[in-house]
Amino acid sequence: MPTPFGDVLRAERNRQGLTLRELAQRCGTNYTHLSRLESGSADRVPSRDLLDRLVAALDDPVSSAAISLAAERLPAEAERAVSRFSRAISEPQLSDRTLPALRRLDAGVQAERLLTGAFRRAIAGDRVDPEALCRAAGMRPRVVTGSQEPATTFEDNDVVVVRDPSRPGDAGGAPRVRFLLAHAASHAARNERSCTFPRVGTHEESAAIDLAAHLLSPRNLLERALRTVTPVVDEDARDPWAPRTADRATAVAERLGVPGWIAVRRLADEALLDDDAVLLYSWESPS
Repeated sequence: MPTPFGDVLRAERNRQGLTLRELAQRCGTNYTHLSRLESGSADRVPSRDLLDRLVAALDDPVSSAAISLAAERLPAEAERAVSRFSRAISEPQLSDRTLPALRRLDAGVQAERLLTGAFRRAIAGDRVDPEALCRAAGMRPRVVTGSQEPATTFEDNDVVVVRDPSRPGDAGGAPRVRFLLAHAASHAARNERSCTFPRVGTHEESAAIDLAAHLLSPRNLLERALRTVTPVVDEDARDPWAPRTADRATAVAERLGVPGWIAVRRLADEALLDDDAVLLYSWESPS
């Protein structure tokens, strides 16, 4: 079941260190009304006008996305923009593309919230530690290699076992294991204790895969990796006519320690493979 709006609003308000009275003052609304919204004693969701003011008051993309998702509506400006394309969105043939994209946006919101909350200590330098993700999700990870058993199993005593068929010396083994650990942590964070990967087909499994991809390559680490590898990968870092996009994605994957498909997907999600981004990172030196 979706998280009630009041719970989400309270969580985002607390995450920003605001009291209920401070948020009410910023919104120009009544403290009592916000209190009733948070407690669930008022209507389940705010009016569109109040949602607009809450988004402006919280002034944070993660908070804005979270409360909009919980309210099951967009702020007024976004609704007006979407309404111009309502006919296109309603076309059934687009659902195969739009719904996965929306799920990936939602996974990004979840990942940012986790990485600034309970999972924040999992970021170690320029990488995310997937074993730390599991521990933050309340699981004790155990890795078994050379096994053909199911990829992930949740056992008693909060132990999660990830199994990878790779053998010693397999170049792809480490990134696969890192993904499987992040995938297990994603299930645990979603209060799921089962996994069908690599048999994908359910919304729950797809959501866990999307969340794992975001957790292993949050935007700040993704940008840092791209800035670092671009001048090294390009034969001439100032030649925008010969961008080596595939080589860049491979180098980013190696730097983050993730499978190549995660690097490509996340670079595309964040629009870091388009022409503007290629020029930006070709002309800038690593920070």
